[in-house]
Formats: sequence, C-alpha cells, structure tokens
Amino acid sequence: MTPEQRKAEIERLRLLPCPFCGGQGMFCEEGGGEFIECDRCMCSSKMMFPEMDEVKGLLAEAWNTRGGKLAALEAEVQDEAAG
Repeated sequence: MTPEQRKAEIERLRLLPCPFCGGQGMFCEEGGGEFIECDRCMCSSKMMFPEMDEVKGLLAEAWNTRGGKLAALEAEVQDEAAG
C-alpha cells in the first residue's frame, strides 16, 4: 500500500465524535459481527457481519452521518408538534 493509499484509508475510517455526547467511537467485534460503540455513553451503530467484504468503511460512513440524520428528524418532529 502506498503512503497515499494508506492516508486515504485512515481518513476513510476516521470516526467523528459521538453525535449524542461527544465521546469517541471505537470499532468493536462480537460474535463475528462488527459495530462502532461510543466509549462514553455506550450508544452503538448497527452490527454488520462481514462475509467477504470488509465492513469498517460502511460502519464509519453510517456513524459519521448519524448526527445529520438525527438533527433532520428532530426538526421534523418539532415542525409537526408546532403545526
């Protein structure tokens, strides 16, 4: 792996802070599945079971976009409550 490829892989797997408490997300494995869990509030991503593909990139993408989805859902609920 070239240095450029390694840098891209590190960036692809970089986890943003937990959208709920700001804690650090960690990659975890249990029972053959992989997931991300916050080291502070213990919230976690969905569990994925890799068959032939590596799933850490998919988990990181889901973890890193959750806050935006949560904010959109909260705004929608507030709009419905106000309307």
